[in-house]
Amino acid sequence: MNYLLHLGVIAGLVLIVSYSLNLTMGYGGVLAFCYSIFTGAGAYTYALAVAGSPDNSATTQLLVKGQLPALSAFLLAALIAALLGFLVGVLVLCFRGDFLVFATIAFQMVWTTVVQNATPITNGVFSISGVPKPVIAGWLVKTPADFCLLLLVANALIISCIITLCRSPFGKSLIALRDDMLAAQSLGISARTHLVAAFTISAACSGIAGAIIAAYFGYVAPIMCDLNASLFFVTVLLLGGGGNLYAPLAGVAFMTLIPELLRQLHLPFASEASFRQVIYGVTLIILMYARPQGLAGSFQVK
Repeated sequence: MNYLLHLGVIAGLVLIVSYSLNLTMGYGGVLAFCYSIFTGAGAYTYALAVAGSPDNSATTQLLVKGQLPALSAFLLAALIAALLGFLVGVLVLCFRGDFLVFATIAFQMVWTTVVQNATPITNGVFSISGVPKPVIAGWLVKTPADFCLLLLVANALIISCIITLCRSPFGKSLIALRDDMLAAQSLGISARTHLVAAFTISAACSGIAGAIIAAYFGYVAPIMCDLNASLFFVTVLLLGGGGNLYAPLAGVAFMTLIPELLRQLHLPFASEASFRQVIYGVTLIILMYARPQGLAGSFQVK
């Protein structure tokens, strides 16, 4: 039962990031391979806010004391991630097309290098451990069932906000920019303003997911927010489909459940895990040919 609840926690975390990415990529048409920057920023902010810096030097302890209440730490994580989202959005949107994609990858690589080497604050590759479980209004969120309930509330709030945004004039403007940027700009829609706002909002939501990741696992490591994590988030959305309010659900279900179903097959091979990856990869290739716009998508990223 705990294993199923653990899967529910993972699915809930990925769902928040997928809906956040859908605002920028599915509706805005910006292919961004840097979203683990925002989950990582949220995770490290939360860990430092509640547990403090692992470095015992007086200067670092003065800057990062920890012991912030969990709810305040979640809000701070969202704020720091939003600031990073604004910064990344402003800088990468100076480019278009392939160069924009390369710029997001470059920022992701810079982020990974920084968190691996800023040892006084992040403890580098040794991670920040001992992150305490959150206490929200007297409720200790400790077990997988508790985190499932917390994520149910977080997903309900975040997804409702994103759906409201997507159905608002702001969301319609993003769709117009995605489909024909020149025509949208000729109507007075500012591409830079709308896309930077989309980056900022989606980064804040991803930061909350990152904070919950830190609280759930009890530690934060650079591997949690590297390029592979960003590639995973983009893959989830591409499989589910962009530009659709329900597409992230399909992507998360596929990427979370299929590997676990393959695990239950108990394949009679020496390297069962590697063979599962082969089946998984072949399934993805077939899906890309059969359904290039994703399982439930209405927009095909080009």
